[in-house]
Amino acid sequence: MSYKSKMLIVFPLTVLALGVVGTVAFYQLYKNPAREIVVFAGAAAAPVYREAASVFESRYGVKVTINLGGSGSLLSAMEITRIGDVYIPGTAEYLILANEKGIVNFTSSPPRIIAYLVLAIIVQKGNPLNITSIEDLAKPGIRVGIADPKSVCIGAYAKELLEKMDFGKPSVKI
Repeated sequence: MSYKSKMLIVFPLTVLALGVVGTVAFYQLYKNPAREIVVFAGAAAAPVYREAASVFESRYGVKVTINLGGSGSLLSAMEITRIGDVYIPGTAEYLILANEKGIVNFTSSPPRIIAYLVLAIIVQKGNPLNITSIEDLAKPGIRVGIADPKSVCIGAYAKELLEKMDFGKPSVKI
């Protein structure tokens, strides 16, 4: 069996990303109409954000520019450039960090949960290794890949989940 066929990727399939509106809530546009808002959002739910932006643009005549990436990378970009109207990280921890750094302001714009992340196991086409549950990840010969826990929140979630699983084998390492 080839390396590729043995490879299993735990991919953070995002049904919807956990988003928290951070810097400027959309309702504030009514008070101070803008011609454009800049959104920094987790890339996992890009299709959802693009559709929402399209609806928003049509309804309110405000251009929405979406910058996609990992929550940590987006936070760094916002910190360096000091631009952005909406921050939608994949986890509240990044929003708290953004508030601590003064990049967002909870007083002027309290956070709102708008969606949730859902972990999923993605396998090779045809599922040749017959992976049907998270316990199957501990089978001999199974290789697991996750997103970088240091820069992508879903990677941190996957790492935490796998570490908490009791596979009964000390050789399972993340």
